[in-house]
Amino acid sequence: MEAIRLGIHGVLDLSSRNKIVFALFALALLTRLPLTSISLDEVDSANFHNALTYGYNVPWLRPHPPGYPVYIFMGWIVEGIVNDPLRSLTLLSAILVSLSGDAAIRHLSVVNVGS
Repeated sequence: MEAIRLGIHGVLDLSSRNKIVFALFALALLTRLPLTSISLDEVDSANFHNALTYGYNVPWLRPHPPGYPVYIFMGWIVEGIVNDPLRSLTLLSAILVSLSGDAAIRHLSVVNVGS
């Protein structure tokens, strides 16, 4: 079995199953990147944009309640790389949606369908 050492965090398994999951993630991401939004198309997206631009403040609707603090925090991290609030949020959404396919595959492999 191939493996790449990751130091104290263990080993990244590159079995054929994981290669398939990674390939599906890459395919999902590549199909979403060309379709990311190029404008703020509704009030919610403007509220998330304002949270990244002017600071996180739920009472001032940046963003609306419940505020999605983890999403905004991850958006700040991505914005530090791409330097554009809109692009950082759409890129983050594309990555998270692509990762959800991996979670679904792992869940379906644990669930015994038909018993």
